[in-house]
Amino acid sequence: MGIKVPIKRQTILFVVLMVTFTFYIQFAQNMYKSLPDHMSRMFETKESRPVDDISEIDVNALLDEIFSVFVIKSTKKTADNNIVVYNIIPKAKVSLKVCTRLFPNFS
Repeated sequence: MGIKVPIKRQTILFVVLMVTFTFYIQFAQNMYKSLPDHMSRMFETKESRPVDDISEIDVNALLDEIFSVFVIKSTKKTADNNIVVYNIIPKAKVSLKVCTRLFPNFS
């Protein structure tokens, strides 16, 4: 009876690992399938116009369009007369840096 417990745990662990691996493979396949659709946007540099407040920008829509850090300059200035700058970091699943680390042959 003592052997049944470790075997049950191994079986559960194996199922969890298989599900996780399946999701990872599906993610990788979808990424490579959609890669040609996004290739032109991945390496373009976007020019940002100065904004008064970050709330003027639809950040969620912007996150779907960027693949690297995007800089937004504000018209506001700090107390020491420096321009306020916002750095929008892309979602990890579409970040070029993450893709090159997950898939070394990607770059």
